[in-house]
Amino acid sequence: MRLQQYLFSMLIGIMLIFGMTSCNTKAEDDPDYVVSSNVAVSNFYLKRDGKLLEGMDSVFFSIDLKKRIIFNADSLPKGIDVRKLIPVITMPGKASSMILTMTGGTYRTGEVDYIKNPTDSIDFTGDVVLSVVAEDGVSKCDYMIKVNVHKMEPDSLWWDQLAVAELPSRLPSPIRQRTVEFGGQVVTFVAESDGTFTKSYTDNPVAGEWVQQQVEFGFTPDLRSVTSTNDKFYVLSDEGMLYESVDGVSWKSTEQQWVAILGGYGEKLLGIESAEDGLRHIEYPKGRGESVDSEFPIKGYSGFKTYSNKWITTPIGLLTGGVTQSGTYTGATWGYDGDKWVKLSSNPAPAVDGGTMIPYYMYQKNSGLYASEVYNVWMFVGGVMADGTFNKKMYMTYDNGVNWTVCGEMMQLPDYIPGMKSMDNVVVNTSMEDNFEPKGWTLKSSKKLPGWYRVKYEIDGYNVKWECPYIYLMGGEDAEGMLYNTIWKGVLNRLTFVPIL
Repeated sequence: MRLQQYLFSMLIGIMLIFGMTSCNTKAEDDPDYVVSSNVAVSNFYLKRDGKLLEGMDSVFFSIDLKKRIIFNADSLPKGIDVRKLIPVITMPGKASSMILTMTGGTYRTGEVDYIKNPTDSIDFTGDVVLSVVAEDGVSKCDYMIKVNVHKMEPDSLWWDQLAVAELPSRLPSPIRQRTVEFGGQVVTFVAESDGTFTKSYTDNPVAGEWVQQQVEFGFTPDLRSVTSTNDKFYVLSDEGMLYESVDGVSWKSTEQQWVAILGGYGEKLLGIESAEDGLRHIEYPKGRGESVDSEFPIKGYSGFKTYSNKWITTPIGLLTGGVTQSGTYTGATWGYDGDKWVKLSSNPAPAVDGGTMIPYYMYQKNSGLYASEVYNVWMFVGGVMADGTFNKKMYMTYDNGVNWTVCGEMMQLPDYIPGMKSMDNVVVNTSMEDNFEPKGWTLKSSKKLPGWYRVKYEIDGYNVKWECPYIYLMGGEDAEGMLYNTIWKGVLNRLTFVPIL
């Protein structure tokens, strides 16, 4: 038994010696070996440090091989200490030298030999340059490394690239407007100064190229009541008669008398009618519904918007704000599930007549990784309060109108956009590959954008394409009901950044 153990031990020893000898054989001794000239950095991240930031090692760093820049587009939180961070650097080839040079730092300056001391910490408060020399000892490359940190508490987004243009009217000084979306197009109806009406539509409002048609209603329309479903346009006359149209130009009566149009839900139109027992919800062409709740708005509510997600079987429609039957101003959000209306708000938006609700996006950090997740949100702005003053504050909800909160400073519209009511909005994706400003738009400076907030080093060498959702605020009225002949185009800055790939 001892002899067997001895022989087995000898065998293992011989195998180890042979293996060590094989591993120590230099590849350079191979006559076919080619010395590498590769100086590309293939991966860069920061070593895990839970005391500084949970998920530190998951912070994504972009490597721009063209500009020789390594940076994190998603900035680290305000106040994080970047004086002693340990980088992890990977290259596909073998380097003969990798030197990190620190200058202007608040804690440390000088050089670190990364090959000899890969766990040495680096002070990123100043400039840091990684100098790589390839295995051939000739090929060299310097990379600037930037660890971006927020300089103030961000509310994640900031208005940027604001611009203004006029409404698509045939004549100067239009007196009313209504904008809806129909068949993938933005459609604006305008009451002209001479008493005629114009329908304008476009696939791309950023280009300002509208197709215009004069509309002969044959009756006096309540233009603010124009609504679209999946297949038709609807409008009420000034006497409450409901009319329909397949093209927005030729109209015919439905022979139904309504008090108000609430919105389009698929191919179904939702509204309010006056019955013997009071106001009732009504659907066209389906028929009469339940009685209107005393807290439900009958005028001045936001545009009706729908949303879907994987947890619901049918879309949910929402509207916010308005004035009830008793004349009470409300800021509540009401939801429609395809059958019934339900009041959703626990913490409502401001109680206003004529506010607008905007479907948009917001970013939040997830709990496990240092990465941002996008959430669908609703924003609410505008309208006049019961005391006659305008609501100029932007509000936001993450939970579809259950809880509304005032947005932070960076989400608020600039002061030069006036308070207004009865304003429409559309959100249209624009290809950011075509980064241009077409004629017809006047650029406006937004609030001063902090220097820290833009991505200082943008990747432009890979022909990156993405869709950026621009908000268009259409029209709006002043305290006397006079129309603002304006389209405000804006975008929240975060969404203009080159996506992290």
